[in-house]
Amino acid sequence: MVRYVSGTKSFMRLCAVLFLLGGAVGCAGTAGHASMAELRIASTQPSFRQNLAEAKDLFYYAVGGDHQALPEAQKILEELGGGDSPDAEVVAYTGAADLLQANRTDSAWDKMRLAREGIDLQDKAVRAAPDNLEVRFLRGVTDYQLPEFLGRHNVGVEDLATVAHVAEDAARAGRLDKRAAAAALVYHGKALEAKYKIPEAIAAWNAAVRISPDSPGGIDAAKHLSEHGVEASIRTASGM
Repeated sequence: MVRYVSGTKSFMRLCAVLFLLGGAVGCAGTAGHASMAELRIASTQPSFRQNLAEAKDLFYYAVGGDHQALPEAQKILEELGGGDSPDAEVVAYTGAADLLQANRTDSAWDKMRLAREGIDLQDKAVRAAPDNLEVRFLRGVTDYQLPEFLGRHNVGVEDLATVAHVAEDAARAGRLDKRAAAAALVYHGKALEAKYKIPEAIAAWNAAVRISPDSPGGIDAAKHLSEHGVEASIRTASGM
């Protein structure tokens, strides 16, 4: 589902290089237009949540292939504080947007810079809000796709498992974006499949379809089910 880090092998190699470089490529702040005190006050207002919801919608449109949606999402996230926001979800989505942009740029240097910044921001967001399911999802789906020798793949597997185990109930209760819930279950299913836990993987993919059948995650889950000769169950749980 989340294609911002699932591109070419060359991009993954660049990710490996930037990890070996460590902090050589820094993460610049983005909230110079507003003080932290102002951002903290703003983050308590209903309009802040509304604007964040709009940024999320645009981000997922961008993930689905709408290239014009990404800069629009980034503009809103910047206005909400970007990487310096007191809201962990803003920080996490800013990092996710950086990673999506990294996957699309032609410049090797920009790929490295944006990927480093995106990964650093997602770590920052998890440190600030380790129990936030959406924040854990965004880092999980990133780390899951990095080369295992970097030592972050298992962190991604753990993040995704944490989210997947409560994804359906959390999405129903409104505690987790349905698109994120479906995607977490897709990747959790892949991790289970890699361990030859096929029934458990199928259960995860079916849950993804129930949660959000028309999202990129739901569509991807249906494809995985089809590969295993299983027809996707599109019956949605009550309240979904």
